[in-house]
Amino acid sequence: MSWLFGLNKGQPEAPSGLPVQPPPPPPPAGGSSGGGDKPKDKWSNFDPTGLERAAQAAKDLDKSRHAKEALDLARMQEQSTQMEHQSKIKVKQTLYTSTELRVKSYFTLDLLQDGGSFPED
Repeated sequence: MSWLFGLNKGQPEAPSGLPVQPPPPPPPAGGSSGGGDKPKDKWSNFDPTGLERAAQAAKDLDKSRHAKEALDLARMQEQSTQMEHQSKIKVKQTLYTSTELRVKSYFTLDLLQDGGSFPED
């Protein structure tokens, strides 16, 4: 199940007998812009501990004999959450429709009481 958590994803295997070349090094942090007042990188304050804990939990789950059941449970939880959202959407749509009907009936009564005629659509 390592594919589920993105492990070994998109890493082509090197043909046997050929040496594996390491990836190119990242560009230097200083750069050649010459501006000393350049803002810091947006990732400079990133704290990876939560990500590391999640990765470790994923590895432990992958090794567990209950991995399939855990995945099924997570899938069922997501489906129930989606069903809750769908029911909330239906309630809001119903409220909107009833409000729309009330407004139409109000204007219809108002026109009838004034002796006016309906506008042509």
